[in-house]
Amino acid sequence: MKKNLRKHLWYGMTALLAVLCIAANGHAQVIMEAMPNAKPMDASVLIYGASNFSNGIPYSKVQGSPFLQDNWQWAILYGQDNRERWLMPTRLNLVSGEVHFMNKTGEEMVAPAGMIHKIVFYQDKDTTKQLSVFANDYAEPLINIEGKNNFTQLLNEGNYQLLKLQRRVVAETDSFHIAKRYSFR
Repeated sequence: MKKNLRKHLWYGMTALLAVLCIAANGHAQVIMEAMPNAKPMDASVLIYGASNFSNGIPYSKVQGSPFLQDNWQWAILYGQDNRERWLMPTRLNLVSGEVHFMNKTGEEMVAPAGMIHKIVFYQDKDTTKQLSVFANDYAEPLINIEGKNNFTQLLNEGNYQLLKLQRRVVAETDSFHIAKRYSFR
């Protein structure tokens, strides 16, 4: 009877271990398929005036583009560590430092600030043809004076790295106090 009990206990423990292994593998697959937690895009830029009065100007009223490239480019977005990554059509906003991407339904979304630490752009969905690498987790030199989420382009790998910071700002043109025009520069 004791031998039978041990045999049943051994089979039960083996079955439990198998179920846990399968469940852990299934959970890992779900995490890898998850999309970044994001919000829908707000297509406006804040213009600050006297007494910190702010006015939201829609991008449609600003001449030019706030993005690094107007067209969508395939990119791998890296999260907090290199285990969190997503391959999706992406655009980098150089005014706000926001990362825009298309979700699975084709809706434009914005990743929360600080969630994406590295972006690797590719020529197309084939990840063998790398175009450029951007990151925002460089400690030195201090380039983030305004507290914005700035992505810096990494131009080479190695002990010494060449970084390129690209920004766009909104310039305001006043035509004899009649109408204000805005453009990205």
